[in-house]
Amino acid sequence: MKTVQQLFNLPETTFSFEFFPPKNQETYPAFIQTIQELKKFNPLFISVTYGAMGKTQEKTLEVVSDIKNNYNVETMVHFTCIGARHEEIDHFLEELKQIGINDILALRGDIPDKVCKDKILHEFKYAKDLVKYIKSKNLGFTICVAGYPEGHPETPDLDLSLKHLKQKVDAGADFIGADALIAKVQG
Repeated sequence: MKTVQQLFNLPETTFSFEFFPPKNQETYPAFIQTIQELKKFNPLFISVTYGAMGKTQEKTLEVVSDIKNNYNVETMVHFTCIGARHEEIDHFLEELKQIGINDILALRGDIPDKVCKDKILHEFKYAKDLVKYIKSKNLGFTICVAGYPEGHPETPDLDLSLKHLKQKVDAGADFIGADALIAKVQG
């Protein structure tokens, strides 16, 4: 089974789709119909979001498993670490392995409104912490991190944004994703 990173070596122009999991089971059939329609365009992969603090974890797992295993489209899961503990990360990684997901977009995640940063920044403060932890587990995941060509909204200083990106790469990221851009990390 190829990873998303390996699929980037294809000579033709490629694209992907990103989805939020459906909010409820009533909308799931329409969601799957959309996946079936878009599959006709042969996307390189489909990525599925994961809400900050794991709000949509179960729905995300259901969706990525369904897309990959029932509709045969390579799938990358977004994985946020804000407010997460090691045990929760371990559990989610095990679930991903069980359903055959190889690719993770490692993100800090948005800090929910009206929540004090200090109360939720526990064991994983930044995406680089999540990348380093996943790599330390040696489970074979390919890890994408977010790049911000125009600067991160919380860090408009481009030099500082680049420094943060380098820290994620140094922590073990395999490739970088940004709006309309994917860059391979060269060893």
